[in-house]
Amino acid sequence: MIKTKVILLISSLILLYSVGNAQTEQADETLGVQKFSLLEAQTFAIENNATMKNKQIDIAIAKQKVWETTAIGLPQFSVKGTFQYQFSVPTLKMGTLVPIPVESTPDQYDHTHEMMFSELQLGSQQSFNIDFTVSQLVFSGEYLVGLQASRVFMSLSEKALEKSVIETKEQIAQTYYLALVLSRNAEILDSSFQNMQKITTDMEKMFKQGFVEETDYSQISLTSLNVKNGLISINRQKEVILNLLKMQMGLDYESKIELTDKLESFLNDAEFAALALTEFSIDNNIDYQLINVQERASYLMMQREKSKYLPSIAAFYRHQEQINAPEFNFSPPDIIGLSIEIPVFSSGMRNARLKQAKMELQKIENTKIQVHDALTIEFERAKNDFLAAQDKYNNQKENYKLSKSIYDKTLIKYNTGTSSSLDLTQVQNQFFSAQSNYFQAIVELLNAKAKLDRLLNSTTQN
Repeated sequence: MIKTKVILLISSLILLYSVGNAQTEQADETLGVQKFSLLEAQTFAIENNATMKNKQIDIAIAKQKVWETTAIGLPQFSVKGTFQYQFSVPTLKMGTLVPIPVESTPDQYDHTHEMMFSELQLGSQQSFNIDFTVSQLVFSGEYLVGLQASRVFMSLSEKALEKSVIETKEQIAQTYYLALVLSRNAEILDSSFQNMQKITTDMEKMFKQGFVEETDYSQISLTSLNVKNGLISINRQKEVILNLLKMQMGLDYESKIELTDKLESFLNDAEFAALALTEFSIDNNIDYQLINVQERASYLMMQREKSKYLPSIAAFYRHQEQINAPEFNFSPPDIIGLSIEIPVFSSGMRNARLKQAKMELQKIENTKIQVHDALTIEFERAKNDFLAAQDKYNNQKENYKLSKSIYDKTLIKYNTGTSSSLDLTQVQNQFFSAQSNYFQAIVELLNAKAKLDRLLNSTTQN
């Protein structure tokens, strides 16, 4: 019964060190131990957690995407080289009349002519051309909208990173809280176990001398064993939770860590009261900010489809150098021009895409309303859960104090011989039950606080 009471969340098997080597191992474990407050653990996780690293890479990709899109509208320069070999070069034959002198009398003159031909090659058998081209986009509606969309994509990546930061902080806080609760619980159980061991040892001596009955001795021995089992279980859970915390932080499994914050520092009644009075500003919520950015991105997608109805204009300048040029070359070396592309008819394809984009925007707008209502309801539920957890914590805290007082007084009575072992066992069981309920209430309260902090975008802890 005691064992099931003291188990808070999860249990697993770990290697337990013997009592005889405890001091030596404790000294060894202090070497290379990394110490973390909650804020330090959260900061470390943001910098080293695998998910966070990927989000940082997404930001870097988004920055390159913005530049990639921007570069489309900037001057472009290209060089093109072409080599060609002609097996047969076209030739042009040109004929010329050449007069041929003949013998004649003074009154007779013969103007007989002879046709002479010459060949002119209209090309080169081997040629190498180099084109230098500079182009500049003058106007493109799709480019202008695409540039805005790339910046929205950048903003979307930044918001996704911010959301991961908030969720990581909440996750680290909950695990950190649980580790502190288990440590504090283990300290109390260890103190109780030491007391029970002393009582059991004294009872054993008295039993051997015949001063107490075997039933009383067996009862105390059973109670001591239950406390020991509970302590072992708590220590196992603590190791598992610390390993989970290391994984969430991005630490190696073999690393040794120590939590420097005290559990009591997070049980601040004034802070709890202030949090309970905090109003919900949905514009500050990261999920609502994300849906706003998604709405903006969807709107730009619609604008992009509209821009496809507009013409695009580009200017260019081309210079050509020809090596081994033919004798007659009709290709101009320098050309400047302007190209205009006007979309005329696409069989309704552009119109269909525009309608799809409009409907996608409507879907996002509907989702935004749904997210607004869902977040409002979630905050109210989280706030109610927090207030209920606070009431439960206060009640269990008083129960714990009262049961501890009864247990301490009963222990004194037992040591003075005015209380039986059965009375001590019953009171101790009652104390352990109240202790377990008290620590469970702490976990629920701190987790409720972490959730409320996340919704308010205020997950940075003390």
